[in-house]
Amino acid sequence: VALSGAALAAGPCFAYSTKRWGSRLRADKLSAAEREALSRLVNGWLGCTLAPLAVVFGSRLIGYLTVFAWYAVLGFSGACYGLCWAIGFSSERAAERVAATSAL
Repeated sequence: VALSGAALAAGPCFAYSTKRWGSRLRADKLSAAEREALSRLVNGWLGCTLAPLAVVFGSRLIGYLTVFAWYAVLGFSGACYGLCWAIGFSSERAAERVAATSAL
């Protein structure tokens, strides 16, 4: 029950809430810095939501998703453009942040 509730909170409910109340957050109206900040906020929220679930259920998969969400907050990203995958960092400083936190 808890996992299905978390899945609904992370997916459809978050999308509905953003669509309903986030009309100012349309991608065509945001600057590049604002889009990056919004992406970091969403990934931070996702990391905070998934971390307790990973601990409570002892799930390695949810743990990996949590780590990916926090790496996205730090500047690591990946995207699929048809048959081409782009994986990398948003800046040189982001690569340093991810390397430093990975060493911990």
